[in-house]
This record gives sequence, structure tokens and C-alpha cells, in this order.
Amino acid sequence: MLIHVFLFQITLGLKVTTVNATDRDSGLNSKLVYELTTPDQRFQIDSSSGVVSVTGSGSFEAGEDYSLDVTVYDSGEPQLSSLETASIQVYEYISRATTLLYI
Repeated sequence: MLIHVFLFQITLGLKVTTVNATDRDSGLNSKLVYELTTPDQRFQIDSSSGVVSVTGSGSFEAGEDYSLDVTVYDSGEPQLSSLETASIQVYEYISRATTLLYI
């Protein structure tokens, strides 16, 4: 999964992406839990919704890539899991202001 984020957009709580998973079980066994298995102080994940957002800790640099390993666990017995890596690329936004000439 590749996600592009522009530097001017990065604010505390910014939703970067949502990790989606499904489970064929039903009832309580189908409840999924999301976890960042390679924690990065800049990001957090909501364990029940899979929403990855910016925590505000640390700084971001244009041109940097951040890799987050996300593990999803089900609530069955035995508990099953799946791992996915999200690659986040940060870009600098350069605004090209329009200049008006009055003659």
C-alpha cells in the first residue's frame, strides 16, 4: 500500500489512510483488532477502525519515506493475524501564485 502525503497538509490528527480487513468468521470471532507492529512516534492506528493518523510527535521532511507494518488480529481461537506494510511518502507542496498585471 503506497500513500502520498503533502507536507502542507500534515497536522495533528490528520487521517493518512484506513487499513481495511475482513474476516469470514461471524459473531465475536469476526471482531478485528489493528496494531502498528513497527511503532513510529509520528503515527498511530485506531485499534478498532484501522484509521492511521498523525500523532504530532516528531517532524516530517519532504522526500522522506516512512514504512509502517500493520498487523490485523481476529478474535477467534486460535487467533489468526495478517501483516501488511504501508509506505508513506511525504512531498513538499510548492504553490505557484498567479500574478496579475494591470496595464
